[in-house]
Amino acid sequence: MLVGLLVSISSQAALLSQDDSVWGVGSLTLDQTTGLQWLDLNLSTNFSFNAMVAEQSEGGLYEGFRYATSSEVETLFVHAGIPEVNASSAANTASAQALISLMGGTKTFRNTVEIFAITGSSNPTGLNSAIIDHAFNDGVAFYDVNTATGPIYGADYSDASIGSWLVADAITPVPVPAAWLFFSSALVLLGGIKRHQ
Repeated sequence: MLVGLLVSISSQAALLSQDDSVWGVGSLTLDQTTGLQWLDLNLSTNFSFNAMVAEQSEGGLYEGFRYATSSEVETLFVHAGIPEVNASSAANTASAQALISLMGGTKTFRNTVEIFAITGSSNPTGLNSAIIDHAFNDGVAFYDVNTATGPIYGADYSDASIGSWLVADAITPVPVPAAWLFFSSALVLLGGIKRHQ
């Protein structure tokens, strides 16, 4: 039990809450392992897939974001320390609740916040979802954390309780040695030009 808790804590350390100038305080979650920035799910509800894609174009409300694939969401779940992805388990409870708290839920059912959101992965019948669904089995609470068997949504279907898994590639800072080399080269070049004159 203690080992599981420590693994969960270290995995969640890979996820970092960030502020965004457009969406506000704590509206982004950076996965430090993949470099992806995830928009809080409660900020993307009530958009169909097609309407959201239109808003991702230049000048749109979600410019700079794209739909995450089911695989990317599954990786996020793993990095959040969820022990049994694509399964229903009481072991998922603490990590699932922590991720919902970090990224916002899309709906409340039986006084419990859940996530239902569209991914950018599709199959012949529609768009795959990725969910964190709370339920009880013989009075024991468990969470179904799933990217494989969640609901399938049509490209024009929207609902106030369904969000979108949106990501942006985080800006990678120039490594200090490379920046220093560039700056030093510029100084040498300027010095050479001055001497030449």
